[in-house]
Amino acid sequence: MFMFSIQQAISSQDEGTIRSLNQVLAEQRENLTTLCTIVEYLKGYGQVGLESKDVIKYNQKIQIMNDRQMNRYNKIDELINTNIFQIKKGNTTDNTAIVYGKEVRKIESGIRTLKLFVSDAINMLDPEQHLNNRSEERIHYFEKRSAAIEAEMITLAKILQ
Repeated sequence: MFMFSIQQAISSQDEGTIRSLNQVLAEQRENLTTLCTIVEYLKGYGQVGLESKDVIKYNQKIQIMNDRQMNRYNKIDELINTNIFQIKKGNTTDNTAIVYGKEVRKIESGIRTLKLFVSDAINMLDPEQHLNNRSEERIHYFEKRSAAIEAEMITLAKILQ
């Protein structure tokens, strides 16, 4: 559940912040969709393992997500820190970036966790690695948690509109 109250009026000063947060949410949704696609593919290979070319392909996708995620974390932190600085200077009393930015950051952390579980599942299904295959547990956790994160994303996107 969200830890903020819904603000009814949004000032024009916050439109840029809200636009940035919506952009981050859209990128997060894209990453979640990519992770879901990978997991659907992995389900069929739980017992037999993946081919090496598939392991490389999916690990590359995960690495691209890591890079983009770092940029999103920096962007969210910049929005939050700028808002804190403006409040301290007395330039604004509105804390939209702080309140909603923290929620977007929480969703980002949830996606990072999901990404780690998918990465673990890929590595467990890699024929060149001799890891204990608990990929089904990872996939089960992913499916359970991804639905909750998706619901949070949808709710927050509706609030930010």
